[in-house]
Amino acid sequence: MASPHPGMHVLCPVCEGPIPDLLGELTDDPAAINAGSRATDCYYCGAPLICPGLGSLIVAAGQPPPAKRTAQKRDIKFGDLDGIDAWRAGMEQALQDEANNPNRDPKLPSITKTTMVNKFGQRPFEGYAWA
Repeated sequence: MASPHPGMHVLCPVCEGPIPDLLGELTDDPAAINAGSRATDCYYCGAPLICPGLGSLIVAAGQPPPAKRTAQKRDIKFGDLDGIDAWRAGMEQALQDEANNPNRDPKLPSITKTTMVNKFGQRPFEGYAWA
């Protein structure tokens, strides 16, 4: 099942890192994340995020806690740390391509972050605590 996609222009409301998708398939409860009823954590700061729909990303308050990511599921998605680097490079290229797309719908908000770093300069999954 594909992860919810808040939109290439959507940033984490806490650390302002770009969140192209929620990678719910890496968690212990992907169906609830895809339905927008359970939070998953930000790739950068770990804040609990819910995607209620395209173009929206909110910080979850209270219960239930963010779904746990597991090393085994991470390894399926990325293979190893080089796979994470390849994913980062691919997402950076996708952000750049979308920002420069002359056929992009002008009604969509502009993409302001075209590199995978948050406002603190942290990259996705850098120092990330995998369960």
